[in-house]
Amino acid sequence: MQSAVFQDCADWSIFGNMNRLLLHLFLLVLGVAPAVGQKDTLIVGVYESPPFVIYNDDGTLDGVSIWLWEEIQEDLNLPYKIRRYPEAHSLKLILEDLEAGRIDMSINPLTVTGDRYQRMDFTNPFFIGNLTVATNTSSRLRYVQNFFRDFVRSRVLWLVLILGGMIIFFGGLVWLVERKNHHFERNLQG
Repeated sequence: MQSAVFQDCADWSIFGNMNRLLLHLFLLVLGVAPAVGQKDTLIVGVYESPPFVIYNDDGTLDGVSIWLWEEIQEDLNLPYKIRRYPEAHSLKLILEDLEAGRIDMSINPLTVTGDRYQRMDFTNPFFIGNLTVATNTSSRLRYVQNFFRDFVRSRVLWLVLILGGMIIFFGGLVWLVERKNHHFERNLQG
């Protein structure tokens, strides 16, 4: 029997029946879910990372990951125990406990790195975020003005002025030395 949440979100692929079956199989293959007819308690490690896991003052947990885990657990009907980790070094502790088998899984957002991928299994992400910096748009004239303003303020302007001065100085020296020399073609001097 599906819960009301699953009926409301039936078009979400993460809640589809095929995905539920795959999740059950995935948990069985990993050894996280017990065999049929046998009940075992899953140890789920969490640390506070809003908006995914939020520690409330009354001792309860909220957040996107908590809600998703409760829906999955309700569907799987497996007993579980939440192990809370302190704020200091919580990610490091969770990763160590996952690797050592002291907890069965974590529902916190974890970045998949090459090193972590070799040491533990990850499910497909249900949330992917990108950090973006936004700026106002400006006209081409404003863009050119900003470029020259930044150019004048930078050290590049001083380097260009020094280089130009050196070219004029040494060019002038060569002209002084060579101006009376008549070995140029067509009697051109200087």
